[in-house]
Amino acid sequence: METLSASVLGLLLTGCDIVSSRKQELEYMWKPFQLTVVGGLFILARYLAIMIHIADIALTSVLTTKIGEPKQSPEHLCMSLIFFRLVSCQSMLLVLHLILMLRVFALYNQSLPVGVFLLVLIVVGFVGSTVVMVRRFTRAKIKFSGLCSPKMFLVDRWQNPILVLV
Repeated sequence: METLSASVLGLLLTGCDIVSSRKQELEYMWKPFQLTVVGGLFILARYLAIMIHIADIALTSVLTTKIGEPKQSPEHLCMSLIFFRLVSCQSMLLVLHLILMLRVFALYNQSLPVGVFLLVLIVVGFVGSTVVMVRRFTRAKIKFSGLCSPKMFLVDRWQNPILVLV
């Protein structure tokens, strides 16, 4: 239930941000509508977060109604929810890193070697960290209690899949 509350709160805060800045978005993004890389990243960052929150709420609600409180959650459903959250988090971090990369690219007078280096660095980091986390989660001994609340049993704390994200 805590995860559902967190997802609803995240959706509420994201919605409040969109409502409070809708005039500026309309003025700068939609009236002159010229889709640029920066504009595309802005739209992606803004509306991908809403779609992720809605999908997370829907998945958690489906698990809640299918499973109910007293029963144990099926492991494959819980792992699917964890993988969805993992890929969602990584995707939002990728968009953020691309926006920050464009800022650094501009600081270096749009130098092509710097831009290519930063882009390769970001893509390799995204793919590498996502693959490592997915592999660690599939190999970790995770037991789920209640509504997909993970309890990891780790022999070595360095094997924690979340450590890669940190």
